[in-house]
Amino acid sequence: MATAQRAYITALDAMKPDKLTRKGALPRATVLEFFDACNTSMQLPETRKRLSDEFGRTKQPPNALIITIQKDMLETLGYEREWACSRLNKLGEDYPDDRELVAAMQHWAMTAQSACQQAMSEGDPALRPDSAEMRDIAELQTEARKELASMGAAARKAFLEGMGKKVQVFQKLNPPDRVRYVSKLPRAERLAFVKAQVLMMEQMNNASG
Repeated sequence: MATAQRAYITALDAMKPDKLTRKGALPRATVLEFFDACNTSMQLPETRKRLSDEFGRTKQPPNALIITIQKDMLETLGYEREWACSRLNKLGEDYPDDRELVAAMQHWAMTAQSACQQAMSEGDPALRPDSAEMRDIAELQTEARKELASMGAAARKAFLEGMGKKVQVFQKLNPPDRVRYVSKLPRAERLAFVKAQVLMMEQMNNASG
């Protein structure tokens, strides 16, 4: 599998044009190929190691490196990176009601997120899905969602406001330290932190939707 994936990326690199395009709209076929190429690149062992090493070096999610890899791919396909990024943000205008593009873009985003999470779990045992810390957080997330489902909008708002300062401090920690910090708290406090995180993610998803 990796051999075929690597051959595909190598072939794209070999066909990289000398001159980069920075006008018009991104062709639909190019957008789909960009998503496929990025997804393929994220699955390569060398990319995964690169992301894991970056996390080990910075102790921060390797999102910036992932974005760099994605921008490099835009130029491999023949488009100036920053201009092409601006066009990706306008896909809804260029290709309205294109469900295939929307689905492909969502899969692309999820693949990048998964690669980021995998890099962090490989870089720190506490972040592995099968670690005791992460299993505990998964159980707390399930319980948190049940409790949030029974809370009205006013109660949710009051809860999040009450957790505001604690969450701000928590958000400044890098992922491994967040897990270790929460793991040392009494169970009720761990549940409150996880509930706040779930609630904030729900709000972000609702805002973006």
